[in-house]
Amino acid sequence: MFYLFLNCYVMKNLKMLCIILEIFKMSKVNILTMLLLTAASFSSCTKESESIQFLAGTNWKLVGMVDTETGVLKELRAMYVYLDTITGLIVEEDRIKTCTRCYTITFTEDSVFREMPFYNYNSQIDIDTGWYKILSGFSRALPIRCEYKIDYKTGAFYTASCSTAMGSEVGELPDGYLFIHALKSLQSFSLQKDELKLYYLPYPHYNINKGYLLFKPFKP
Repeated sequence: MFYLFLNCYVMKNLKMLCIILEIFKMSKVNILTMLLLTAASFSSCTKESESIQFLAGTNWKLVGMVDTETGVLKELRAMYVYLDTITGLIVEEDRIKTCTRCYTITFTEDSVFREMPFYNYNSQIDIDTGWYKILSGFSRALPIRCEYKIDYKTGAFYTASCSTAMGSEVGELPDGYLFIHALKSLQSFSLQKDELKLYYLPYPHYNINKGYLLFKPFKP
């Protein structure tokens, strides 16, 4: 009788132990699932935080100028004209694929204070006094420097001035002119992950329709 009782007791507890083990296995699976989901969520948040949210300290290279009416993208060329000493002929060469600095901009951490308001004929707006951020870069051949204001809430972006290191655009070719004058007439921007759009006003004198400069990030 005692042995029968002992056998029943052991069998009953073995069943309970099996149930506990099954619950433990399930809990391990659940814990593992939670850990995996947490890791995936953290990874997603990390990737999201890596996306560019502010322009200061970033570098961008031009993809092209997009006409907002037609949607046509115009890729700017980096033409160089030189005299071939062997043939004696004038040669035009597009070096856009090898010119790493051509049509690039850098949003620096620097600022400048403007004391006197003035009217900017390129952007067609009154320029206020106050602090302006500095944008530097290169056109086809010339270093450029622009002073700008930006509003991340409204998407407003306009330049108070934009000039070359030479003080003029002498030495530039047509595509370089287009780039510089587009920068002079900026009015808004759009920033989405790895894509920056700077919208400019039309400038009939240089045959520029309303559109935007399309940039991708790059490492100098």
